[in-house]
Amino acid sequence: MASRYSLSAELPATRKSLRLAKSGRGSAEHVQQQLSAMASTPGPAAQDNISVGPQNASTEPLKTCANNQDVTVRRHLSNGYKTNAKSETDAFKSQTSDCTYDDRGYLVLKPADVFGLTANAFTQDQSNDQGRPRSRRLAYLEGLRGILGIQVLLWTFFRIFAPAIVADRDIDGVYPAAFVERAPGWQSILRKVLSPLLFDGELQAAFFIILSGRASLQTFIERRQAVPLAGAAFKRPFRFIFPMAVTLALVSLVVAVNGFRYAPALSSALENQLARPPVQWKSALEYFNSLLFFMSTPLYFKTARATSFIPPSGTLWIVPVLFQQTYVMIILAFTLPFTVLRYKNLGMILLILTTAWVGRFSWYTLTGLLLAEWATVYRQLLPRGRIPLDRAGVRSLPAYVPGLLFVLLGVMFKYLWIAGLPADANNEIIAHVDGHTGKLNYSTDPASVAYPRYDNWLLATGLLYLVELFPRVQRLLSSRPLVYLGRWAFSISLISGTLMLSLGSLVWHHLTTSLGWTSQAAILAVLFLVLIPSTALLVDAYSRLVDDTTLWFSNWLFKWIRV
Repeated sequence: MASRYSLSAELPATRKSLRLAKSGRGSAEHVQQQLSAMASTPGPAAQDNISVGPQNASTEPLKTCANNQDVTVRRHLSNGYKTNAKSETDAFKSQTSDCTYDDRGYLVLKPADVFGLTANAFTQDQSNDQGRPRSRRLAYLEGLRGILGIQVLLWTFFRIFAPAIVADRDIDGVYPAAFVERAPGWQSILRKVLSPLLFDGELQAAFFIILSGRASLQTFIERRQAVPLAGAAFKRPFRFIFPMAVTLALVSLVVAVNGFRYAPALSSALENQLARPPVQWKSALEYFNSLLFFMSTPLYFKTARATSFIPPSGTLWIVPVLFQQTYVMIILAFTLPFTVLRYKNLGMILLILTTAWVGRFSWYTLTGLLLAEWATVYRQLLPRGRIPLDRAGVRSLPAYVPGLLFVLLGVMFKYLWIAGLPADANNEIIAHVDGHTGKLNYSTDPASVAYPRYDNWLLATGLLYLVELFPRVQRLLSSRPLVYLGRWAFSISLISGTLMLSLGSLVWHHLTTSLGWTSQAAILAVLFLVLIPSTALLVDAYSRLVDDTTLWFSNWLFKWIRV
């Protein structure tokens, strides 16, 4: 009896079928043998059988590059199915088997593929699919992270012992801060000349968030596979929970042994509210809730109790930003390989502008994600260093112009708000929407709530854009000392303030009380010579024992759950 139904089945690949596909032999005979064997086995009554007319199986590799073969063997068992249809995984328009890779090992798109889908892998290296150790990260991004980490270290030191060098407002937001009035004039000069670019604090935090967007999903951007995306989603909580738990425990231990006993005197003498000793959690429930805050808070309060447990108080609001933005990026990163260039750029830029207007940190991370896509997929298409403005390439623009423009605007605004009009620095935050009123943002207090700024975004985005553009700058940032410092960055944020406030207040008390020193410059120099090397030693040990252990454990656990 003729069947009224058509049947199409997709079966997992077997070793034999993959071997046949790899050798290039046709698989029609193989499928015919399998169907004959199935027909020879005992089955139901003849009148109950479904009559299926076999067709040629399609097990040939994709007509794109060899590294982009689909591991699923498609066997079309329906007479009405067109076996010569193009595979869904064959995203490139060009039908050529010769692949060109640039000096970084990334696939160079053919002219016919530039404006289309980019779902195929851009590197043959599969070693990073289940986890990317430090040794296989992009070296120049690690070097850039190292520079930012040292800037955070300097900011932490000056913010505790010479706050007028890096800030003109205290944690209460009052301008000018009391410590500015009592500090020597040379500290204010240093703040206006050096602070906007070197140790502003907010600039470094913004740069870290954008850099997180650039580097967090790099393996997925390269490979276009689901496993790296799943790994980022699974491992992110373990990446933060364990270091935060250890840091909270260590700070509590220092409090228990009265390690901050001279911090109140230091805070009073300098009129620096940030130099106060950290608050101690009083129960296991408060400890647990503090960890939960760093993973789940919808608003990033600098004055939240959880951020006051780790010195300097109110600075670790960046942890929940980095954690939560990972999942925002994962959702959007999944769409990048399956969107053509025009709508990919249009959609991402519109999202960046929208999140900027509503004042969300997705503004920063999506900028980093878009830079990652451009740098990996499209950077090799600019060998002459020019950006084509049309498909014919008749009109073009030097590639460095957008980045240079962003940097110049960012530098201008940084010096305007810090050196020129410091009293009006927070007026920039008004240029966002207030979700409660639907008008401009007059209600947000940046002293209590972390808020993204235009000047930081312009400067950080422009610098990162230029870094991605120039290989010489990348080689400079890839130097071994800078790459090694990159492993310190997260540990500096977690533990440096604890050592500086405890040991530093002890040294300060000895210099001012026991020895009777009165020169602030001399006291600051001694503190610098004592604290910076000792903090570097502690941070290095902390990164090896805590941070590296966390990275190893999260990678191991992700592999374990997949076995």
